Amino acid sequence: SFKPNTTFFAGDSTDGHLKRNFSKLDLRYNIIFLDANHAYDYVKKDLEFYSKFLTEKGYFAFHDIDSWRVPGVKRFIAELEKSKTNFTKVAEFIKKGYQFDAGIGIYQRQ
Repeated sequence: SFKPNTTFFAGDSTDGHLKRNFSKLDLRYNIIFLDANHAYDYVKKDLEFYSKFLTEKGYFAFHDIDSWRVPGVKRFIAELEKSKTNFTKVAEFIKKGYQFDAGIGIYQRQ
């Protein structure tokens, strides 16, 4: 079960209406798990927008970080790890040998 202060949003993460509603809450989150459009540009824009709502040492979790079916996430993660951003990888969960490779990567704001 989830804590009472857990917030879920469903929809297109790039949709202006969803982003406005998300922003209106004016909350800071300890973790944001985003399973959205997996194209490189969308993953990059999602981190840029939604990371503003993380607490100082909050976590951002990405879905499908090792999927050959959606290489945009994997490409973005590789660049994120090489760049001088304020996010550091703290955990990675990858499932190989299933119908398709997948994975979750968790990065902490520094």
